[in-house]
Amino acid sequence: MSIRKITIGALFAVGMMAACSFIYTDDDAITKVISQLDKWNETNLQEKVYLQFDKPYYAAGEEIWFKAYTVIGQQHQLSAKSGVLNVELIDGQGIIRHADKLALVDGLASGDLALPDTLKAGAYHIRAYTNYMRNAGDEYFFDKELMIGNSVSNDVFTRIAYNLATQNGQQKVTALVTYADLDGVPYANKEVKYDLRTGAATTIKGSGITDGKGVLNISFVNNTTTNINSGQLITTIKYADKKTDTQSFNINIPSAKVDVQFFPEGGDMVANLPCKVAFKATGEDGLGVDIKGVIKDNQNNEITKLGMARFGMGTFSFIPEPGKAYHAVYTLPNGIETQVNLPVVAETGITMGGVEYRFCNFIPTGACQRTYCNHW
Repeated sequence: MSIRKITIGALFAVGMMAACSFIYTDDDAITKVISQLDKWNETNLQEKVYLQFDKPYYAAGEEIWFKAYTVIGQQHQLSAKSGVLNVELIDGQGIIRHADKLALVDGLASGDLALPDTLKAGAYHIRAYTNYMRNAGDEYFFDKELMIGNSVSNDVFTRIAYNLATQNGQQKVTALVTYADLDGVPYANKEVKYDLRTGAATTIKGSGITDGKGVLNISFVNNTTTNINSGQLITTIKYADKKTDTQSFNINIPSAKVDVQFFPEGGDMVANLPCKVAFKATGEDGLGVDIKGVIKDNQNNEITKLGMARFGMGTFSFIPEPGKAYHAVYTLPNGIETQVNLPVVAETGITMGGVEYRFCNFIPTGACQRTYCNHW
């Protein structure tokens, strides 16, 4: 029998098995799909790479020393799947300036990148990945921005920060670019020309004057569906008579996506009982986001304020009323305001507060009974 016939027969058999496997109830089908996905994840573990550097920034002529850790994504255990790590230094134009291959031993490697004396100052990226990681796409690669200066060939040092806000329902981006000389003296009241490029197109173009601290404020509204993080901001400052300096920056705008979750003490918010609620706000990078806001009911009345958040976590207390729904209106550090619903208020349940144990059987009169415990 030919290999082709065997392959076709095997594919047909797999297809029939897959079709038959879904002749169950909806719950059975969903459970089977989840089970198969879990099994696939167990047999196709994704690698992740993290690089630890000796310094936060560098100058041309120095060496970038680093240590690499390659782990299995879900388990976060050192990986032995790959034996080679690719490390690349990429400039602001997306050109690879240096590439190296390091041997991985039990998921670990150490290396260095020698920066030439002639390297132009600006924002660069260090990218690291294994060949196995390329199966999942470059969004899984390690990528970190590094600032590199050059005191010999460059008289202008820059840094950039981004702020986000909303304007008429659209994303408003403000880029704050600071210019200074080698001694840190700001280039105040200097003319700067700039343009924002996404791909080969120029989307924003203009000019401005730095303020007394050498800061240029560039604001624009992202009214397209284009991923603005894939673009570049290129500026040219006239810092002295007949002297200009051009710098390019990769657009790296912080994400406005934040996951906010609420955790009532005891599991539920019970009507007519004091309730303490913990909350947690997490960004796309997995780190906590400190938010500020208030709790409102379904009539938009302010009930209480969110407690002080630290590392994206905090608490607040209030007494929920029967038949009402509640939501939080909060503001992110970048100024964007949004809201999220709180859990539904339960008519009966248990709440806990220190050594006090409370239970409530909600009856038409709304009477609650409480029992106080000396020991928990």
